Amino acid sequence: MKRIKVWTIVAFAAVIASGILMAFATQGFNVVPIEPSQIGEPPQRPQPPENATLIPELSSIPFDLSLNTSEITVSKGESVNITVMIYSTERVDLLLVVGPWDHVPSWGEVMLIGPPELPPGIVAYFGQIETTEISVEANSSITMNLTLSVENQAASGTYTLGVSAIQQTSHGCVSASVPLHLIIL
Repeated sequence: MKRIKVWTIVAFAAVIASGILMAFATQGFNVVPIEPSQIGEPPQRPQPPENATLIPELSSIPFDLSLNTSEITVSKGESVNITVMIYSTERVDLLLVVGPWDHVPSWGEVMLIGPPELPPGIVAYFGQIETTEISVEANSSITMNLTLSVENQAASGTYTLGVSAIQQTSHGCVSASVPLHLIIL
């Protein structure tokens, strides 16, 4: 019950924050109507107002995340190691998590609630912990070991997991995720 209340609060806060960001992003944005003579021509990208300021943290993600494999087959009762590689063009502090592919949590979610729930019987660890905070220096890379353990009670089948790196910024967070297809025999 507490978890539902926390999720409700987090969802409500996210909706409010996204509304505020949208209000700031659209403030002063002008819609330019298309003239009939322009139909069939490629659309022109609208130009921001002269006094517009861009938030650098939201314009691009300064790091890349990759895995040494995108698909892995594991039998029940076994574990497998996957190499996670992160390269960054600037110094970043990241939180690494594994969860369902269809949900990338925010930094706050992970800190308040914990890592996303994986299907029953599947456990993911970076070293000895489920999530890990790392720092990557500018123009360098880090390699992490991710261990996936499949317990005997796990259901056989194919699961799409997401390995995510989340960067907390002054305006929220940005993340990069890569899919990992797990086949349990």
